[in-house]
This record gives sequence, C-alpha cells and structure tokens, in this order.
Amino acid sequence: MARRSVLPLATILAVSLLGAAPAGAGEDRAPALDELAPAEVAPAGHTVVAAVERVGDDLDVVRYAVPATNDPAAAVRSLTADPDVVAAEEDGTWSLVGSARADVSLGSLGDPLRSSQWQLAAVGADRAWDRSAAGTVVAVLDTGVQASHPDLAGLVLTGWSVVDDAPTTTDFDGHGTFVASMITATHGNGLFLSATVRDVAIQPVVVCAGTVCSMSHVAEGILWAADNGADVINMSLAGTTRSTVVEAAIAEARAEGVVVVAATGNHGADGNPVEYPAAMPGVIGVGATTSDDGYASFSTWGSQVDLAAPGANVVGLSRTDWEPGAGTSYAAPMVAGAAALARHLDPSLTPDQIEQLLESTARDVHTAGRDARTGAGVVDIPELVAAVTGTPATPAPIPPSTFLDVPRSGTFFSTPVAWAQHHGYTTGAGGNLFLPHREITRAEAVTMVWRIRGGPTGAPAAGFDDVPSGTFFTTAVDWARWRGITTGVGGSNRFEPHRTISRAELLTMLWRVESTPPAPLSGFDDVASTSYYARAVGWARDAGVTTGVGGTNSFLPDRAITRAEAFTLQHRIATG
Repeated sequence: MARRSVLPLATILAVSLLGAAPAGAGEDRAPALDELAPAEVAPAGHTVVAAVERVGDDLDVVRYAVPATNDPAAAVRSLTADPDVVAAEEDGTWSLVGSARADVSLGSLGDPLRSSQWQLAAVGADRAWDRSAAGTVVAVLDTGVQASHPDLAGLVLTGWSVVDDAPTTTDFDGHGTFVASMITATHGNGLFLSATVRDVAIQPVVVCAGTVCSMSHVAEGILWAADNGADVINMSLAGTTRSTVVEAAIAEARAEGVVVVAATGNHGADGNPVEYPAAMPGVIGVGATTSDDGYASFSTWGSQVDLAAPGANVVGLSRTDWEPGAGTSYAAPMVAGAAALARHLDPSLTPDQIEQLLESTARDVHTAGRDARTGAGVVDIPELVAAVTGTPATPAPIPPSTFLDVPRSGTFFSTPVAWAQHHGYTTGAGGNLFLPHREITRAEAVTMVWRIRGGPTGAPAAGFDDVPSGTFFTTAVDWARWRGITTGVGGSNRFEPHRTISRAELLTMLWRVESTPPAPLSGFDDVASTSYYARAVGWARDAGVTTGVGGTNSFLPDRAITRAEAFTLQHRIATG
C-alpha cells in the first residue's frame, strides 16, 4: 500500500508562487521553514509546524522545522496565506486514553473468556452474531496491533506507521491490540474472546510514539487510512488542544465516506470538557459505561458525547494473552465496530446517516433522553441491524444446559438455566447438578444479581456485621448496599446472608437494580398496597416478569424462592 506522496519543499514553493498566493508568501516560507522527512525528528531548538496542503486532488500533511530564531506563529501565518494550504499550526500532542488497566484483577477466568465479556450483552453483540461484517475495514489509529495474536488470526491487514514511515505495525505497547479486540476477534475458535462484530478487518495505523501521539501524525494517519480503504477510523486517544490540521484531515476522510469515531477522554472525575478529537465536528464521541449501565466516573463528559459503550473493567487482548482494562479507549472501538457493521449491511450509507442510525437505535440509559454523560445512550447492535435492514437480528442459539437435573426442555426453567449457564452466571451446585428446587439464600441471590450485572467491583465495604471479608458473596453485597439495592434486614446492621430469600425480597432487589421505575400496584390479592414491595411486584407484573403462582391471582410474597424461580425471573428481565 503506497503512502501519499509528499512533494519536496522547493516544489511546494513553486506551486505556491505560480498560483494566486499573496505577494511575498513564498518568500516568507523559504528562509524560515525546513521540511522534515516523514520519519524525521526536528533538530534541537526547532519547533515543528504542521500543515495540510493540497497537492493535485490529494491532501498531504507536511511537517516543517522552524529554527529558534524564527517565530512559529509567523511561520503559521505564512503557510496559511498560501491558497494550497488548508490548515497550519504549531504541532502539538495528544495521549492514549485507556492505557490504565482495571483497578482489580478479575482472577483466573479460564479459556474462552466469553462469560467474562459483560460488554457483549450490554451492546447486544451476542444477539447479532448471525450478521458478518466481512469486507469492511476499521482503521485503528494507535500503537499498532499484534497481528500474531491467535485470536486476531486472519483479521489484521497490512497497515502503516506514520511515525516510522514504514509498514511496521507491530504493537509496542499493547494498547492498540486491546482496542482492536474490542472491535472483533476470531469468532468461534475456542480461544480467548468472542467478537463484538464478526469478521471486521483491522487496519493498524501507528500514530503514537510511546503513549504520546503528535497531532500531525494523527492527521497523516487519518488521510492514509482514508486513502487505503478504511470504512471507519477509530481513535482511542485524546487531548485538550484543538487541532485545525486534524480537523482538515477528518473533513477530508468524511468526504471520502469514512466514519470517524473517538474516545471522549478519561478525565471525567476532574470535570474536564470532552477532549479532542472527540469534540471535533464530524466525529462520533464515545463515553464509557459500567456493567450496570451507569456512566464510568472517569469518562469525560459534555455536550459532544454522542454515544456510550462499555469501558469499565472490560476484558480484551494483550499482545500475547488477555487482560482487564478500563477507559473510554475501549468504549470507542465498540461503536466503531457497530458502524462497520452498518456500512457492511448498507454500503450506500453516508457517515452522517450511520451516526444518525447509531444514535436513534441506542439504548437510553442514565437520564431520559440525550444527556451529557452518555449522549444518545449505549450502542445497541441488534436495534441497529433492524433499522438498517428492516429485519431484526437473529439471536445466536443457546445450547441446552449440561446439568444432570435440568431437562433439555419441558420445564419452565430449562431455558433460563441454560441461558445462565451459557453466560457464566451459574456453575451449578457441584457434581454437575443445579438443584433447581432448592431454596436460594440471600447471599446466593445477591451474588446471582451481581454476576448478571457484570460483577462490578470497586464498591466500598458494606459494613454489615455479618458479612465478613473474603466470602464468595462479599463483593456482591458491597455492590448491592452501595447501589441501594439492599439496606439490610429490619433496620439493623445485618444482612443475614444465609437466610432464605422471599419472593417479595428478591423482586424488590430486582426493581431497585432497574432504578425503581414507576409502576402500578400489582393487583394480586395477597399484596397489600402499603407493603414495601407493592410497587416492585406491580412493576414485575406489568413487565411480564411474574404472573403470579399456579394460575391464581396470588403472588405468595413471603414464600421462599427456589433457584429455578430466581433465574427464571432474571432471564425474563434480561430478554424482555
């Protein structure tokens, strides 16, 4: 793949002087500017000024070294006076925004890691695996991509390093490989991860040296990707400095039909505005969410947030293995993958149309309607597929449960237990048994709810007198109290983890997990309108989560709930 030709400085000057350049423009450039070769570093004491210049029908990024004896601002003014210069500025830098790893280890998750990829269910990826995006290309402007990783086999194209001016795209850091794995992975090979979107081709474009990415390199990478077949560009990098050079490159790429996606930044806790390039016109800015659809505290927010995707404690590929990670860096590529699928399903779609489809089909979270934290909401791949094709995505079939005491069909719990086992929400009760009719304890119930919400970590200790550290349920109880899902039992500082949980208690927990949506009274004969669980049961009946017991108009709120019943309720909530 040939890179764009860059004319020598003398040739550019000649073109400028022969055109309609203002008097003296070329004369100002010649003594002050020394064009750098693509991979050349400016001499000590020099400032780099970058320009996007029109050469025939193409745009090129040209970098100049300005001596310390000259004013960089004067050089920029001289360049912008040239009619062939689209934009010019003193070069600056941005940084990677997801190189910080998750705050806790996820432990030994085994192989494959499908059950730990909570992000797939959050965007509905597993319900759209019947759709392939073969033939579409996502350019990953980053640190490179490790094409030798077995879970990326056959998916990584020959790319380009604008830093080295060579087709050397081996990942020196691991950030780019993790980003790529949030777009796709070799699907169904039994190794590591499952794909967000199947069969996407990854085009690595190295624009960062270490964790620092010069804006001129980013601009050049954008133009290279647009010229070499990219359908979508992903940039998991950010900074607070605006770049007219990068904006010009983005406008050119979009004019060629390329969708541009970027991470909003990881300074949300500091109150920073959305960073560049996500804040630039024509860029889909993506924030990060948690496994329970909350916004990630680190995710930079503001009016330029267009969409959100999972980015807190997600699982991706390292250069040789896998690792947990956190950052908007890892949210943006999930949107990039969805955009690639939309382009594959309808190649006639423009970048604006794809963005509109992504936003109109997003799953609304956080606050009703568009908001500054999550934009239009979390990307929803099945809804996107339905909107583009007019045909809903077909969910991948879930195999029957392998538990010896769970029939393959014919019971109310056969499908829910198969669903829970397939997604790793339960491993049974030992001895390859599930024990569907055994009553479930409060500890088991809250752990079940916690796992289905992705196993969030980082919550402060609950502080219940009867919940010690180090148990299988400790982290789940910490999360549940922090989220307001439980406040304990009877006004005490006790959780009573080993007591069986009633039907009313579990439905109240589930209602609180869903942020206590407004609900009518249940209408069941045995649910008093003044009870603490009245609205929760009303919500569950209204949503089709429960229809009562045994065909009667009774709910039996105080009866202990079984393992089969508990997972059935969860399955109904998860699958609508």
